[in-house]
Amino acid sequence: MIFHVLKIFIFHRLHPWSLLGAFKRKAISLGTTYLKADAVAFEFKNMQDVMVDGMSNGTYESLDRLLVKTEDGEIQAIKFAVVVIAAGANSGNVARMARIGTGSEALSVPLPVVPR
Repeated sequence: MIFHVLKIFIFHRLHPWSLLGAFKRKAISLGTTYLKADAVAFEFKNMQDVMVDGMSNGTYESLDRLLVKTEDGEIQAIKFAVVVIAAGANSGNVARMARIGTGSEALSVPLPVVPR
């Protein structure tokens, strides 16, 4: 991996797609699964033991899983501990699915990213 990355820097003067490909190959070799799918919705779970300012005790719901639709139409759930919304121009839409910009207090502020 290191040799391949160095080769990209030396011979290609940092070709971004080659670098991305090198990172992807390494991630796959470490057990990462890549799935081509569209985000459909988030699932939430009630967090009875979490107190949030401005909300009644026991009413906080945390993001739990992402539902995705694969190319063959199958719906799959992806469980996560931490989510980073990195959907480019569609990040605002994904944020709304996560109730960002539709809730109260801090969640009332929308993510100001929209497609052109």
